[in-house]
Parts: sequence; C-alpha cells; structure tokens
Amino acid sequence: MRVAGKMIKQIINLDKVSSTQTLAKEMARGGAAEGTLIIAKIQTAGRGQFERPWDSQTGGLYFSLILRPQKAAARTSALTIKIAETVCEILEKTYGVKSKIKQPNDVLAWNAAKKEYQKICGILTESATEGGKVMWIVTGVGVNLNNNLNKNLPAASIKKLTGREVDIEEFKKEFFSLMSARYEQWLMSV
Repeated sequence: MRVAGKMIKQIINLDKVSSTQTLAKEMARGGAAEGTLIIAKIQTAGRGQFERPWDSQTGGLYFSLILRPQKAAARTSALTIKIAETVCEILEKTYGVKSKIKQPNDVLAWNAAKKEYQKICGILTESATEGGKVMWIVTGVGVNLNNNLNKNLPAASIKKLTGREVDIEEFKKEFFSLMSARYEQWLMSV
C-alpha cells in the first residue's frame, strides 16, 4: 500500500493482531522510528479509552501510528482532535455523511434511519513523557468502513449509512494525506 503524506515512514500490514495499539507501544518503547504505522485487518483485543473493547472485524480500518514530536505533554489532546477533524472531513466531503466530534476522542455519524448520531470512529492517544516533554505518542484509530457491527451497539459504518462499499485503500490515502498536513500544522503550533 502506498500512503500519501510525509508523516508515514514505515508501514507494517498485519492480517490479525491482538491490538495495533499494544504492539505500537511496545515498538515505541523499543525505539521504533517516528512514522511507523501498524495496520491490521482484524484485532482480537482492540480497545479504546478506559480499556473499553473495540469491535474490530474485517472491513474496518484499524491502525496505530508512532510519533515522536518535540512537544510539551499538555499538547497531545490537540492531536486527537486533529485526527477526529480529519475523519469528519472525509465522512462529509467524500461520503456525504454528516458527522460530529464527541470529545475527547470519538467521531459520531448521523444515522437518518434511526434519527440519532452513532459512533463511527474511536481514537486512542497514549504517550510517554520525560521532564514534561513527549518521548513518543502512539495514536490508535478505528474507523467503521465496511464492517458488520453488533446490532446492539449504538455504532455505524459508512457502508451501513450509505449503502455502498468503501474502497479501504482510497480511504487510507485520503486520510493520511489530510492528516499529514494537520500534523505539520500541529507541530508548528505553540
């Protein structure tokens, strides 16, 4: 897979992993370079904030990205919002899906049939600091694209909302291209 954007330096594609986030954190602790991206088709133990499980079946996009910005630790929450803004922009401009950010780390999409917003993306940003500076950040993202979801969950996928299959490779290219620009803006911010 070719991914647009300067922030990606190395891509590790996996068919199945317990959690891209767990693996990426181990790699970050071991010195993996900024821009290392781990993508999995399936996660058996995907998780979100507060260790909540994230259903990660085939058809979604599940990844974790290692970053090593020279930033104060207090600035990491702004990065999570940049990622959420990127997802919202793609949902609305590319797929015509109305969406909004549920702070601190979720994207909700409007399900017109149910007349409610439902979770379509979760973001988990974790970091290690030393002396108030970030040593590494691992940001994990799960986006429901074509995956079938548990009917009891208040969640949606792009396919469920639009009735059409999403080209996962195209979504990735668009996401990382937009996110790279937002990451550069974030790096330049105070």
